[in-house]
Amino acid sequence: MKNIRTGILPILAVACFFYACSGSSSSDTTPPVIQLDDPDSNDLIINGDTIRFTGTISDNEKLHSMQLTIEGMQGQIYHTYIPTVDGMSTFHFDTPWLVYGIPYDTTGYLNLIVSDQNQNYAYKHWYMRLRD
Repeated sequence: MKNIRTGILPILAVACFFYACSGSSSSDTTPPVIQLDDPDSNDLIINGDTIRFTGTISDNEKLHSMQLTIEGMQGQIYHTYIPTVDGMSTFHFDTPWLVYGIPYDTTGYLNLIVSDQNQNYAYKHWYMRLRD
């Protein structure tokens, strides 16, 4: 019985150490902040135009990722922008999109999702009028 106890105690100690180390050390539950300056919701976007997406994302600690997409009503993706923001606390973006590939007049969506390093997420959704 003594051999079993002496063999289990070191295993339990190591297991407790790994369990304690695997927990998140941060209790941050604040999601990132998204500010889109341009374009405005319901802007008219036409094939051949160059649209600039400008804005700022920030976090009270550190950002992890950002993804901006322009999508059609049927789920088709017309544009994607994924900058490297990992480790930053603030990121200003100003990126152009030469509009092409919109097959017909429709409503589209500008979706912006941002995460921080503590797995908090922010999501914004704007409507856009897409024209062929």
